[in-house]
Amino acid sequence: MRKIEELMYKEENAWIMIQEWALEAKNKVKILPNQRVDGENTLFKLQITNKSTMGAIALECGGILIDNGWLKILGSGHDRISGNILTWNNFNGTKLEFPLEKAMIIAYDIIGGFYVINAGEFGSSMNTIFYFAPDRLEWENLEMSYTDFLYWAMNGDLDLYYKQFRWLG
Repeated sequence: MRKIEELMYKEENAWIMIQEWALEAKNKVKILPNQRVDGENTLFKLQITNKSTMGAIALECGGILIDNGWLKILGSGHDRISGNILTWNNFNGTKLEFPLEKAMIIAYDIIGGFYVINAGEFGSSMNTIFYFAPDRLEWENLEMSYTDFLYWAMNGDLDLYYKQFRWLG
């Protein structure tokens, strides 16, 4: 297991890019603050570096609200997001019943959909994002990486994607 110092990079990390994306995003983006110790603990338990977008989010923020909270991207935890990437994926010994052993929840939406990154659960589409669609009760391959998903969440046409679920007001 790598030490936390081996997972954190000051110069070559993805956080600056994420902040730029958030500032220039087409969709409303709210980056939620975290406690630094929570970010470091999350990064350490995930054993990924902050060179990756997932690692940078885990270290630097509690999570990200997209489109006024319609979509919630998990980070190291904040009151406006239920849990964090560790608790949603049983890293902290939480006893959540989740039927996927080889996928990690990375985000969820207001209508009960879940976004996961595939780690073998869905065959050969490794490291791609799958969405559990609550209207169809099945998993859909979005054919994008975590980084692509993050960019899409900030800039994609969410009104079109969620068209049948949107309501006025």
